[in-house]
Amino acid sequence: MRNPDDRRRITVRWDAVPHAERYIVRWGIAGSGVLNNSAEVASDTELEAGWYNRDSDYDFEVRAY
Repeated sequence: MRNPDDRRRITVRWDAVPHAERYIVRWGIAGSGVLNNSAEVASDTELEAGWYNRDSDYDFEVRAY
């Protein structure tokens, strides 16, 4: 979800995976096929960040481990 008041802020949410200890969230510019940025999230199912370009669309991938 993109924050309508500040388009640089995006919140990514996902369903919990049983027994997962952490998640890796990867993202990149939509349609590029490249997910060259990542963040690690410990035992939460949400990542909110404000470092995105306000005029770009993004693709995301979440992996549990």
